[in-house]
Amino acid sequence: MVEPKPERFERARWKHYIRFFFVGIMLVLFGGLLLQSYDLHVNYHRGFNPKEVFIYVWATIIFLPFLPTLIFEIDKVETNEQGLELDNLIWHSHENWSDLTSLKTPIYLKFAILKGKRGFYLLNKRDLPDFGKLIDSINHRAINIMK
Repeated sequence: MVEPKPERFERARWKHYIRFFFVGIMLVLFGGLLLQSYDLHVNYHRGFNPKEVFIYVWATIIFLPFLPTLIFEIDKVETNEQGLELDNLIWHSHENWSDLTSLKTPIYLKFAILKGKRGFYLLNKRDLPDFGKLIDSINHRAINIMK
């Protein structure tokens, strides 16, 4: 059997940088909210205002839907003989072919869910080029493991 050659699947750089930009904006706004509250309490000796709780809850609710995709969505996938090299906004990870436990590609989601020994990863069907080729490569190399 011929071993497939190493391949690289990478999202367009402008999409990657837009995600960094919006994460930075959200963190600056959330941090500014916290620093303003700190300034009012420490420097101006203002007591606790119950209306602030609403603002913190609202900001958290706005931030939470973006959190899973920021942490688990994969930006770049490299396949090689040993396994998968996975990069996202925050960290770089390596999963051996023997460590992969499942790969699900539900048609109702824009993500495929890859589960490995170290956790799970979201592969964006629309952003990664040649997504079908990536799924075929993973299934071909890890077919005995994921059964």
